[in-house]
Amino acid sequence: MTILEALPTILATQGEQVSQFLSKSFMHRGIEIQTSALVRSIETQTDHVHITFSDGKTMDAEFALVAVGRQVYTDGLHLEKAGVLTHERGFIETNERMETGVPGIYAIGDVTGKWMLAHVASHQGVVAASNACGIEAKMHYEAVPAVVFTTPEIATVGYTVEEAKKAGFQAAKGWFPFPALGKAQAALETEGFAQIVFDEKTNQILGASVVGHEASNLIGEMALAIQNELTLESVIETIHAHPTMGESWHEAALMAYKTPIHLPPVKKR
Repeated sequence: MTILEALPTILATQGEQVSQFLSKSFMHRGIEIQTSALVRSIETQTDHVHITFSDGKTMDAEFALVAVGRQVYTDGLHLEKAGVLTHERGFIETNERMETGVPGIYAIGDVTGKWMLAHVASHQGVVAASNACGIEAKMHYEAVPAVVFTTPEIATVGYTVEEAKKAGFQAAKGWFPFPALGKAQAALETEGFAQIVFDEKTNQILGASVVGHEASNLIGEMALAIQNELTLESVIETIHAHPTMGESWHEAALMAYKTPIHLPPVKKR
């Protein structure tokens, strides 16, 4: 199997740590990754597909799965007749109440160009319906969890370290490896890690990422923490059941202070 990625890294929006970890995981399992690979054409032959790259190079494969994103289609809706405005790319403009520029007309889902995720569309629907019924509600995109259902699973929420620094935060991270986690050892699922991004000035949690067993279920705790502007102390002072994968967040928060329980303390140089 070969993965062709147009960008310099796979999962470029998930942060450097996640991208590097999954790349190594794939390569160890015999999956080849070609980055900065711009595909010009794919031709179906009798018993294979022929792929041509922008630099003129070619490759043949048994099958090709194209997963290059989605393109919005709003032209056929004749939105201009209702006075509804769209962006240059065709997405419908909405405010935090999911209302368009026309009072009483709302839009939700991928067509808004926000987060193209089913759970975001669902919540946008609740916000739109609430406002349509006179109940004030607003969308908040600071704590949207996103999951990549690969093996191992990947889940993220909030800022990456790089994004937090660009946003002006004094960002740092607490990182904890799954091999040091009791439940991971018992379940024979030691591949992965949990990472918390925080502001060193306030200890407020800004983002989180987790790779490995149950990642899709684990990310909810960090989404709740970010939504409510919680700090590292909030996680550290919360008792996490043992043995569970959820303990990884407790350990990651402790790692931010270099005082983990299930790893030797980090020595100061």
